[in-house]
This record gives sequence, C-alpha cells and structure tokens, in this order.
Amino acid sequence: MSGFGTAEVRRALGVAESIGGPERPDPFPHETLEALAEIASADAVGYCESPRVAGFGGYELGTRRPPAWLPEALRSVARQDPTHPTFHGDATRTVAVSDLLAKREVERLDVHAAIWEPLRVKDSLRLYLGGSVETARFFFFDRSKRGFPETGRRLLELLRPTLLRAREAWQPPANGAPASLSPREAEILHWVAAGFTNDEIARRLWISPHTVRKHLENAYGKLGVRTRTRAAGLVRRI
Repeated sequence: MSGFGTAEVRRALGVAESIGGPERPDPFPHETLEALAEIASADAVGYCESPRVAGFGGYELGTRRPPAWLPEALRSVARQDPTHPTFHGDATRTVAVSDLLAKREVERLDVHAAIWEPLRVKDSLRLYLGGSVETARFFFFDRSKRGFPETGRRLLELLRPTLLRAREAWQPPANGAPASLSPREAEILHWVAAGFTNDEIARRLWISPHTVRKHLENAYGKLGVRTRTRAAGLVRRI
C-alpha cells in the first residue's frame, strides 16, 4: 500500500472485509459496492456479469435502482459507450469515458441523451474482472462530475486482484441454474433476463421463435420453474 495515506488504506481494508465468505448470496454485496463508491468518489456503483457483445443484461447488482426505461435504452445505444466490453473487456486498468472522449464528443452521442443525461451522469468508469469470450464481468462507477480522482483509481486497480480472487472463490446459491443447462439454453436465458422478447432473441441468434420457445421450455424443466419471470430471476443470481 505504498504511496497511500492512512485513510486510503482503511478504505481498502474495508472493501476486503465487506466481501464476506464464498457462501454469500451475491458475487459482491451492497456493502462492498458502497465501499468501492467511496474509494472512487462515485455517485452510483454496480457489478455486472453480462453477455460481452451486449454489455448489459444477465446479473447486475447496484446502489442505484435502475429506471424502468433503462433496458430499452441500453438495447439501442449501449455500444456507443466507449468503455463497453467490446472495446475494453480485457482491460486490467480502470477505463473512464473521460479518458477516451472530450466533453463535446460525449454530448453528441445518443447514449448521452438517452441514458447519461437523464441519470445526471457526467462521467462513467469501469473496472473489469475479465470473464470469458461470451461473458464480461465488471464494476461500473457513475459520477455527476467529469473526471475521477487519480488516487481512487489507483486504489481500485490495487484492489483488482483481491476482487478477482473473491469472484473466483464465490459459490452460487444452491438454487442457481444447474450445470445441465446447455450453452444455448443459458445464452437464451441471459437474453430473457435482459428483457428481450422471444422474437428479438430469435433475430439476434438467427434462429426461429419456435426454437427459442423450445429451448426455454427445456430450460424451465431443468430449473424447476414454470414462468419466464422466475427463470430470469434465477439467471440474475448465477
């Protein structure tokens, strides 16, 4: 922790202590997100595990309640975010919108008008925890001011190995999706959890709506559920 003051060291220790054991119900609890928000000087923080190509959907837990209109807006403009996992999903350093675009460039984007401005976000930063070819894992930090303090960013990067180890050690709850789900069933359920209709999923995956329905019926049987809402809820906790 060389180069950090006593207050920063205490905050870092607070993050580590807040995570808890591998049996916790979520990859990172609210207490961890709140501790990270203080380090980053962020107004809202969330942790996501989403399809890499989409950059949203799947599992998400945050300190800000997402508005009802957000999923539809993300479907339209999420990839305009320059910190999107398509561009930076394998980054080991923090990456912020303000690192990549000038203020005037940001204000010209549809994502600014559709999402950031209504949420009063002036800057957004991500800390990625890797993932896989299909899935991105990341924390997002939204701020009502442009720019993030450098000390906070360095401390987040120092904490990254600790956060990564904690995520790898985490054990999903026993009622999570079983390993018997096929890759296609799991993929379709993630799109369901993101709010997509069967027709929209079919168009994205180049399959028929009938095939989507059959995959969902098979997945419901394996999950022991009968409704789309219940299945999506389980997926968000994987």
